[in-house]
Amino acid sequence: MRTKNCYYHILTVLLGICIVCFSAFYFFQAQKSEVENKLVKIVNYVKIQCSTYTHYNEASESKSLLRTIESCRQLQTNIQSKVDAGKLIDQAFLKDNLSTLWMEVLYWMKMGILKVPIVRMMRC
Repeated sequence: MRTKNCYYHILTVLLGICIVCFSAFYFFQAQKSEVENKLVKIVNYVKIQCSTYTHYNEASESKSLLRTIESCRQLQTNIQSKVDAGKLIDQAFLKDNLSTLWMEVLYWMKMGILKVPIVRMMRC
């Protein structure tokens, strides 16, 4: 009788250990999948934010390029009208146009700060 009772206790302990192990494994997997879902949502949110920021930067850059192109065209018109009038283009004229037409880049190039040919920029 004592051996049957001993086997019963051993079987009960083994069954309890199996239930505890199974429960721990199940809850670990459930928590793992929940955390994975949260991380996927966070990654998707970050992707959307990065995409929005990239579109904003591209739009801002496009506006800046359009302003520069328009300034180049206006500078070309101003120089052409001065040449058509038979007047010489002097430093004061260029400096005034560069400061009023968002064209400080050309002035920096002339001063040697930027090393890009002015002729290439003026063909905008």
